[in-house]
Amino acid sequence: TKTSYKVNTDAVGKFEVLVPVGAVYALRYKNFTNDVDYTKMEVPADKEATYEVGIKIDPPKDFVLENVYFDTGKSSLKPNSFKALNDLVEILKIKNTMVVEIQGHTDNVGKDEENMKLSQDRADEVRKYLISKGIETARVTSKGYGPTMPIADNANDAGKAKNRRTSLKVIKE
Repeated sequence: TKTSYKVNTDAVGKFEVLVPVGAVYALRYKNFTNDVDYTKMEVPADKEATYEVGIKIDPPKDFVLENVYFDTGKSSLKPNSFKALNDLVEILKIKNTMVVEIQGHTDNVGKDEENMKLSQDRADEVRKYLISKGIETARVTSKGYGPTMPIADNANDAGKAKNRRTSLKVIKE
């Protein structure tokens, strides 16, 4: 039926949800800004029962924030970034003790000093956005790394595009 049930875990990572019998359920969990398919679970129609399902999640400590966009050479967030950032806000509100560093990165085109400033300004903009949505100031830092931490080869356009990114590093869970 495409009915969705959304639940949050308690302080020890458990949750309960009452679902109709006679269906197969896809279990997903939110991993910062995207949902991760975990498994499928069938609840037979012939009996009502309690099922225990263990979901092992090992969230990444470093995470590229997909779908966060800026104008070329500028630090202002594009509106199509807001959904991904709102998803991140939701996670940070649920995990209310998590401390993160927002990291800005650039490719190697242009002067290093300008890239360092641009990456810092972009990281600062993401930080400001999170704080404007209610995340405590002390829980979010920002750092620009410019072109110093490439994840792909800067010799081609595809590699440069991968290197122009905003990422998140978990400092404290």
